[in-house]
Amino acid sequence: MDATLTQQITELNAQGAQLHLQGKLAKAADCYRQALVLDDDNATSHNNLGFLLAQQKQWKEALKHLQKAVSLTPKNANFLSNLGQVLAGMGDVQDGLDMLHKAANLDPANAQVWDNLARLRLNMGDAAGAENAWRQAHRNAQYDARIITSLATAIAMQNRHPEAITLYQQALDINPGYADAWAQLGVSLFLRQDYGSAREALQRALTLDAANYTALRHLGYVLMSLGDKAQAVDSFKTLLNYYPDADSVRLDLAVILLSQSQNEPAKQQLEFLYRNDSHNDRVMFYYGLSLYQSGDKPQAFEIWAPLGESDSPYQQKIAEFDRD
Repeated sequence: MDATLTQQITELNAQGAQLHLQGKLAKAADCYRQALVLDDDNATSHNNLGFLLAQQKQWKEALKHLQKAVSLTPKNANFLSNLGQVLAGMGDVQDGLDMLHKAANLDPANAQVWDNLARLRLNMGDAAGAENAWRQAHRNAQYDARIITSLATAIAMQNRHPEAITLYQQALDINPGYADAWAQLGVSLFLRQDYGSAREALQRALTLDAANYTALRHLGYVLMSLGDKAQAVDSFKTLLNYYPDADSVRLDLAVILLSQSQNEPAKQQLEFLYRNDSHNDRVMFYYGLSLYQSGDKPQAFEIWAPLGESDSPYQQKIAEFDRD
């Protein structure tokens, strides 16, 4: 291949990468595809396009390009890591995990590869395995606030909150403007029942990122714990405005409203949930409770009937209402 063509391909990949970072995915994909028209055996173009397609959850196309990239450059740890993530995203979790381990063994100083491995471990419910991988990432990126925060989160999931809090504070010393670190710090402080400090940390997160899911949700829990139910309701309503498909948030809001005897607004939320998930024990119980508290006891017991015939944890509570 002559030098001019090689330069064209390099420039197209660089331009695509810049557009990719700017979030202009369609234009970035065009650049990568133009590079592949010039040279269908360019591993970097296949990898970059595959990674972009994976971000869009176009799994089959992503897989095709990443497999080609790896076949062309089988010892590139980043390419292997991207392929591993796509395999896991398509449901081939063990193959994806094996691919990520292979990438980490090939390039043990690559913090991004360890980070990808850790995230997959965490998604698999393996907090200890995620912790080990993030420790490897941290060794190679000691001043990366995001990696430190991720490591702390894996530790917190193992109920080692004092250790996690120390790491969150380290991350915030490096990057005081990192909203996720403030949010996760607030969660650990909340679980330690330090509600005042938790509220401060969560509110700090929200000044940096008003739509931060973790901060808004746990601020609601903190406010509930402090007895400020009105502000807790506002927090959950704000969260639901940002994330209208978050059914668990809608249910939390309904439960708080019921606890304040706001039966009608609670019932509206619960009717919506019941229409979409009529076999969820928690939804069934609280929908029935909203009807019961509104005076429609026959319909409440009709909704509760399947719970009384199962091993539901709500069975005893329903029996108490029945005795009334």
